[in-house]
Amino acid sequence: MIHMKKRNPKNHSQDLNSIKEIKVVNIAGLDVSTSDETDGFGFNTCQEAVYIFNEFAQGKKFDNALECFCGPGYYGLGLWKSGIVKNVSFSDIAPEAEEVMRMTFDENNIDLPFYLSDNFDNIPKQKFDLIVGNPPHFNVIIPDENKMQPDYHEDRKMQDLDWKIHKKFYSQVGEYLTDDGSIMLMEAWDGSRPETFKSMLEDNGLEYHKFYASKDLTNPDNTGSGGNYYIEVRKKCAII
Repeated sequence: MIHMKKRNPKNHSQDLNSIKEIKVVNIAGLDVSTSDETDGFGFNTCQEAVYIFNEFAQGKKFDNALECFCGPGYYGLGLWKSGIVKNVSFSDIAPEAEEVMRMTFDENNIDLPFYLSDNFDNIPKQKFDLIVGNPPHFNVIIPDENKMQPDYHEDRKMQDLDWKIHKKFYSQVGEYLTDDGSIMLMEAWDGSRPETFKSMLEDNGLEYHKFYASKDLTNPDNTGSGGNYYIEVRKKCAII
């Protein structure tokens, strides 16, 4: 169920005129604040992503998780509420994401860390045994008339030109991942294939562990069309 409310900046530390309207969605029983400026289509995939991440884990529970590129925090909150993770932190480069996440924390009386950070630049050194995310998916400029471009924030949410965001993520993530930890990301089949990131993983001591096609991805073993896919990445020295 989705309902709407007006944003009240007086109750929060920032007055971000770029947020036009706050929506409130229900994620696993939590009222989660979101907006067009922060939702990279994660609400549409959250239930499936949490299910698939749980399948990847095969019953394993995680002590300290991080959702990168979190936007409104759908994936991390869903994993936390489902009991798959004990503790979860959030990070995003956009101040708008921090604003909606602070609202969610306040409205649900929860205290979870949020880091305003370009990848791991501003995240204090620590170890996570699970890192999840829904990063920008396309190494192309998205035309204004494209259905994925409802507002001017889509460049930030959807584009990763020359895969600079992914390259930086994979170059930094090893410092924050436990030796037995997992990275679980959602990607778009129309934007990449698992082999797109193969050299990035190899250059940083990482390797693919599992692949899972979204239910709306047709024929992933051949050309495929539309839909998303999920990957699990681990350190090459992973203790399984």
